[in-house]
Amino acid sequence: MEYVHAILWRNFNQATIDTLRGKSAGQYDIRLGKRDGYSAFFEGITRKNQTKFGGYDLNIQLEEVLDSSLNVVCEKKTLVVRFMGENSQRKDWNIPSQRIAPGEHK
Repeated sequence: MEYVHAILWRNFNQATIDTLRGKSAGQYDIRLGKRDGYSAFFEGITRKNQTKFGGYDLNIQLEEVLDSSLNVVCEKKTLVVRFMGENSQRKDWNIPSQRIAPGEHK
């Protein structure tokens, strides 16, 4: 198992900035470009919902994260990561919106 310590964005848009600053409940998605290495990083995780373009979904299990005061910073949950597929026009990786629906609580 490998731990992700940070995710870095090369380009920011206002939705990303608002999300990181806590002014927004989340933006629509995060897109990872067509670079090599993502497939190897996610190797060993079961591929689900295979598409005709060679795409698939991965269910990434996130562990609970505690700060130094033992407060929950991130709850244990599943994050869906989607590969669009080698035969798709975009060929990128996508983390769909994790936005909280209106009326739903954390």
